[in-house]
Amino acid sequence: MLLTSIYLNLFVCLLILNFHWKENKTIVYLLLIILIFNLRQITALLLNSDSNQEILAKIIFTMDPIGYLLGPIVLYYFKSSIQGKLVFDKKILLFCLPAILFFINIFPYYQLPLEEKIKIIRSIEHHVYRRNFPYQHTLFFSFKTQLKLILFSNIGFTIFSIVNYYVVKKANRIKAKNILYVKNIILLFFISIFPHFLLILFTSYQESHQVAFNIRSATNNYREYQYFITIFTPISFLLFPKLIYGINSNSTLSLSFRDFINIKFQKDVELSPELIVKSSDRDQIVEFIDAERPYLQANFSLHTLSQALNIPHLRVSSCFSKELNTTFPEYRNRKRIDYAIRLFKENTHHQMSIEGIAAQCGFKNKSSFYLAFKAIYKCTPTTWIVENL
Repeated sequence: MLLTSIYLNLFVCLLILNFHWKENKTIVYLLLIILIFNLRQITALLLNSDSNQEILAKIIFTMDPIGYLLGPIVLYYFKSSIQGKLVFDKKILLFCLPAILFFINIFPYYQLPLEEKIKIIRSIEHHVYRRNFPYQHTLFFSFKTQLKLILFSNIGFTIFSIVNYYVVKKANRIKAKNILYVKNIILLFFISIFPHFLLILFTSYQESHQVAFNIRSATNNYREYQYFITIFTPISFLLFPKLIYGINSNSTLSLSFRDFINIKFQKDVELSPELIVKSSDRDQIVEFIDAERPYLQANFSLHTLSQALNIPHLRVSSCFSKELNTTFPEYRNRKRIDYAIRLFKENTHHQMSIEGIAAQCGFKNKSSFYLAFKAIYKCTPTTWIVENL
């Protein structure tokens, strides 16, 4: 189960990296949050097992200074998500200074022989995580004080990040697509954390017959619940697929698998000349659409594009799916909506109705314009105008 948790988290990280890296560098912070959070969960699992005590002795107290970094990383992840770009400044280095202090505070422990470290780990009775850390192995303050500082620091950074998001949102300084992204982050955060609080309260009550909010590991009777919690975070990402594939991404696992199969076996399949996509097709199609803006015509179709460029119909369709990773209607609507956004920014909506702008962008009616706009920005055109202009 321990390896299952590691593999699942790494798999989620690889998916996020694959689908976001080119357009969204902010996922660097998200990946760090997932990895650090998973390491802390693994440490708790090792503490409840009788094996791997050497590994546990090496990482258990090292994880606390690293765990403190979760707070600053959460703060900068929220700031980056709100602004839609990677935010990194000198302040984040200042926020990391307490982690160095915590590391120095328990430096005497790091100097102990491995046998002595294992002895400290074994001194924890009945698999209950009380963290009875010898005071003589700290320099400045007790280990319990350090734990409280780390806990309240992380909670403080997280609360500040969420409050700051709502303040900025109320001031209408967040793009609509970023609002949806941050909302998903907040929901995912609470869904991931909730089982941990339930286990803490449940085991505390079962062992002491009173609800004591202290972080202790479950006994052997509750170990299976702790195993489940370690895999709950990566599984919870399945509830928010757009956090993996991107808000406006059309990528799915099925499409990725299909593309993999096509690439794997395309050498063994004889294709018709009409289906072979030439390397110049993509550039020719994109340049023509950008220069001539045929999408502003209501009757613009795949057939008219094929005729204008003298490229076989099937080859044009294949170019959109394989080269541009989208469909022709979705690409056409994206261009039309981009043009509508340009008109909004030029305050055209003050001189023309929304229906008139829809017609000018190539939509046949107002309803089709609203459907295409909501599919991309998750809000109506009027809402977008209020929130962004």
